[in-house]
Order: sequence, then structure tokens, then C-alpha cells
Amino acid sequence: MEATYSGTRPVGSTRRWAGAKSIRHGPWDLRRFDKAARVTAVSPTANSTDKGNALTAPNLSGALPAGEELALAPLFKALADPVRLRLLSMISAAEEGEICVCYLTEAFDLTAPTISYHLKTLRKAGLIHGERRGTWIYYRAVPEMLARLSAVLHPPARMTTDR
Repeated sequence: MEATYSGTRPVGSTRRWAGAKSIRHGPWDLRRFDKAARVTAVSPTANSTDKGNALTAPNLSGALPAGEELALAPLFKALADPVRLRLLSMISAAEEGEICVCYLTEAFDLTAPTISYHLKTLRKAGLIHGERRGTWIYYRAVPEMLARLSAVLHPPARMTTDR
């Protein structure tokens, strides 16, 4: 009996199927991974119409220094969850600079262990600090870490020139 085409390629097949497209988007290769597993930008591919037009390199003086992304990635990863982002917002907006965990658990429709897990993730990232007082833990934001995140999101003001 002859097999019929099901629309998928056979398991283990390395043959490239007709009509398959290469992984390119326009004139730019989006990214290339080097041996250090860092993402590096690739220059635009040569185009016959662009031979007379030279590209100028952009001014990247406000960009992250090399290696800083490795230190900041865990901080942004900790904030990638909506619950943790809201928790950090509530903690940093507290009037006395700190807030009891009892008020944090009341603000969410989640169980106390789930809130504790999210607070632990923020604590391990260094974004908040907790202090036990009796039965309750009071949390406060770490201003130095928030300043680091803010500096990445709001680079120094650019100098503008009138043209």
C-alpha cells in the first residue's frame, strides 16, 4: 500500500521540502548567536540598489555596557509576571515605605502560598527586602535596584540638534 501525503514531513527526515522558506526577514538577518551565546546584530545584506549609499553607524552612547545585560536580565525576568509586577508596585508605593504581607494577600484573589512564592522570587532577585516582626513580614523596595531598572528604561536625554 502506498503512503499518502499528510502535510507533515516524516519523522527523522532531513530533506528540505519544496517551497520551504529560509529564515530571513527583509534585508536584515534578525540575529546570529556566536560561541558565547550572546545575540549580536548582523549588518544588512548587500543590495544592488544600495551600492552607492553608505550606511552610518548609529550613536549608541546611551546603550547598556557589554556584560550589564547578564546582571539585569534576572531582574527583568522577576518582573515578567503580572502578579509580581503589581506586588512590587504596591510595595514601592506604600506610604511608610513598607507594607505588611497581610495587606498584600488581601489585594489579590490568590492563595497565601502563591503570594509568598511571588514575594520570594522578588526577594531572590534583590528587588525587595523583608523584615519579620512577630507573625508578619514587612516588605520594602530596594531603591538602588529600582534605580538600576529605571536607568535602563530611561536612558540619558539625547542632545538634539536643529536641522
